[in-house]
Amino acid sequence: MPSPRLVGNLAHFIYPTLSTPAPHYIIISLFFIFFFAYLKQKYYFCVSF
Repeated sequence: MPSPRLVGNLAHFIYPTLSTPAPHYIIISLFFIFFFAYLKQKYYFCVSF
């Protein structure tokens, strides 16, 4: 589970991006990058035990 500080920094970074007219593919790509990084970390955590 990600730390609250990381979630807070991520929310602080994403919220201004959503409130500005930014291209949607940037937001989607960021979401997928963090999602796959989370899955990779979870997978390695399961394998290590």
